[in-house]
Amino acid sequence: MKSLSLLIVGLSLAVAAGVMVRESRLTGPASVPLASAVQVRVTGAGNTLAALAAAPENAGLISYDPATRTATSRATLVVEGELVLGRENEPASGETLQFDTQSCGDMRLEVRPGGLLRVYHSTLQTVSQVLSAGACSRGYGFFCDGELVMKDSRVRYISGSASECLRGQARATIHRSVFSYCDGSALSCVEVDGGRIDIDGCDFRGSGNWGLVVEGRGGEPLVIRNCLLDARVGALFVSGRSAVVRLVDCVFDPAKLVFNQDSGEVQIAWTRRVQVVDARTGAPVPGAMVRVETGSPRAAEPVETRADPQGRASLVLLERIARPGRRDAGATLEHRFRVKRPDGEWTPCPDPLVARGKDDQPVILPAS
Repeated sequence: MKSLSLLIVGLSLAVAAGVMVRESRLTGPASVPLASAVQVRVTGAGNTLAALAAAPENAGLISYDPATRTATSRATLVVEGELVLGRENEPASGETLQFDTQSCGDMRLEVRPGGLLRVYHSTLQTVSQVLSAGACSRGYGFFCDGELVMKDSRVRYISGSASECLRGQARATIHRSVFSYCDGSALSCVEVDGGRIDIDGCDFRGSGNWGLVVEGRGGEPLVIRNCLLDARVGALFVSGRSAVVRLVDCVFDPAKLVFNQDSGEVQIAWTRRVQVVDARTGAPVPGAMVRVETGSPRAAEPVETRADPQGRASLVLLERIARPGRRDAGATLEHRFRVKRPDGEWTPCPDPLVARGKDDQPVILPAS
């Protein structure tokens, strides 16, 4: 145990210095086991858990308790049509779908291409709620190749070691949801197109090595907004070729950014609110233009935005860009502002700004 602790400490120091590591040095994910051959297939639109349980062909495979709004599945659930848990904006409508697993990944929740899973105010978990110390616990596998819409929900006891949660051309909207008590990783994104994924306001608390795993890239960079990422070894594990992740307003330990290839990057950015005021009177300047230039030409092109009637505007600014295998990766970036009245000239602001952490009040920008 002492040697393992030393390995983890050494890994954290290496990541902080921008050093690439290989997953094989740690407890890597096991090969994905085969799911149960017994399946419940969901076809057509508007399916509910209660309706699935009431279907004669599913007798003995899935049951539903209306008193607790809980469905228990004893089979892999394959969504080829639409399945809906709960109702949006109605917390009391939430339901629980639990899998009666017996071993790691022996049952799955699969959303096939063309399938749609909607989850509102609901919980996905196992019956046993067992999380062992092994690399692959008694969780269920989760695979989405179709579309997932999840809001205000909880995902528990996924076997991340036996899952590829979002992959390929999957679409996903995941808001204000918590992924926890998951082995391996809390959420994995494999070769996804970030333009098809919207993740905002979530917690990814892995009980295994990783919080969020991003493997490869299938299109635009993956953007994660206002989320918490944490696990034993890595809050974010970037693998595959050319993976690019943008973390905006996220809470995580910077020493827990881990790369497993010699390519890819993590862009760390923060939202900054500004207010343009008259340099002499301090009154807001409605409709003023705000321009931001970043010190590194590699980091970003200049950004311009127009202030609202109260002189306020909001921008997303890079703190730094982390890349594997470079000790200078992650240097903090400086941003310089210029402001302009609707009928005036550009006025440079004297002091550069470093974006680090969430802001608690707007930055005041004086306009001449």
